[in-house]
Amino acid sequence: MALSSEIERSALMILLKDKNAQAEAFKYIPAEIFNDPAVRELYITAKELYKEKGKVTITSLNAQLFSHQDASNLKKALMVFMDYFSPYSKWDDIREAMLAEAKKVNIEKALRKAYSRLQEDKPVDELMSDILQELMAVMEQELAANVRTAQEVATDLLVDFTERMEGIAKRGIYSSLGSINYWTEGFQPGDLIIIAGRPSMGKSAFAGQLMMDISRQMGKNGELYPSLIFALEMKDKQVLERMVAREAERDASEFRRRPKDEDDKAQLMAEFAEGLNTVSRLPIFFCDKRGLTTAEICSIAKATQAKIGKLACITVDYLQLIRGDNRYSRDGYVRQVGQAVLELRNLAGELNCPLFLLSQLNRGVESRDNKRPQMSDLRDSGNIEEHADLVMLLYRDAYYTNGNPAPEVDGITEVIIAKQRTGKTGTAYLHFSPETSNFRDIDNDKLQNYLQAIQGNNGKPVYNQSFGEISKPKNVTQLYKGQKKAQYD
Repeated sequence: MALSSEIERSALMILLKDKNAQAEAFKYIPAEIFNDPAVRELYITAKELYKEKGKVTITSLNAQLFSHQDASNLKKALMVFMDYFSPYSKWDDIREAMLAEAKKVNIEKALRKAYSRLQEDKPVDELMSDILQELMAVMEQELAANVRTAQEVATDLLVDFTERMEGIAKRGIYSSLGSINYWTEGFQPGDLIIIAGRPSMGKSAFAGQLMMDISRQMGKNGELYPSLIFALEMKDKQVLERMVAREAERDASEFRRRPKDEDDKAQLMAEFAEGLNTVSRLPIFFCDKRGLTTAEICSIAKATQAKIGKLACITVDYLQLIRGDNRYSRDGYVRQVGQAVLELRNLAGELNCPLFLLSQLNRGVESRDNKRPQMSDLRDSGNIEEHADLVMLLYRDAYYTNGNPAPEVDGITEVIIAKQRTGKTGTAYLHFSPETSNFRDIDNDKLQNYLQAIQGNNGKPVYNQSFGEISKPKNVTQLYKGQKKAQYD
């Protein structure tokens, strides 16, 4: 797939501003990958200037163009590109796409060269050896592009660290839920994030709210945060209706019933219209085609990013509804699921955005007195815990009380951070309204009441008037002190 004009223009402007990316790009990216003639010529000129001076900037490139009288068109093009609003801000946002296109161009060059050698008067075996050497050279160049020195990595790390210390850059993408931000420090680009739980725990609602939070944000350069959701269980209209209900803070079923009278009708229509107007403006894209394979999900995601620009996040709802790939049909279900998880993690890395993958848990949870999910409850679903960067397990004590929960536990959801590759583990406590699909933070008093209510029950669900004693977590009163709220510009 050819590079989009957005990626081509963004690549040129990013390289002129990022000296650390110039060394890799000018070494491994051939000018032939650019379809836009102006971008291609500017890239060639910048590359020549880099070879001569060791670096290139917009100023030096502009000066170089002014020294050539026949470069007036390129000077005009550069001025236009300088005012271009790019959906990409970093080299890492487009690196994989650029290197992949470079690989295609290099393979095409190798094949053309190999074809020309077929005209030579040489033994067939020698010709075959020459062709294989040409293709091996392309492979070696690709592998070399993925190897960096400690100094190169240290330079990037220092830039990231300095930006965090100066408050220029966030560690990750924040949600509107302070307790989630407290534990995760934001969701990291390239991470595979598992949201798992038994049915009716609120997985889809939780993931949907996180996606809406991300899509509401706008970067420091004004770029949008588009999101893509693969709704393998519900239709796109059903997903959007939940979002409207969350925005309107209304029970979703209220929008599906017949109005009681004209006043009720007018109120419902006004609330629905207001919520729909807000949600429809968010940069969220839906794919509700059922029976997709992992390969098809990856292809659709890549095509979407190429069309609309950098994706902020991807949501797949949910893992067990992904159709098995025939390539692994002989390996059994567990192997197929594990391979699907690995391929989705690779997709997150390639597109450099967090990918939320929802998953069911096995039924073993139901047979325990303490029904809080554990990492081991994922093991029947492939190598999820091995491949995941972040695992969040949802638990609602009130769900298991047959409609008679103690007031202190009613509405509380535990988000158990069971694994975090680059951070700490623990539990975030949120209030969840199933009717409006809405999560929100709870205050410290309510948190302490909840923790006291579940004491002494050995993890069993707490029915009304059923209390006991166990030790509290340390520093409960300070648990979320300084918790980070969403940072919307």
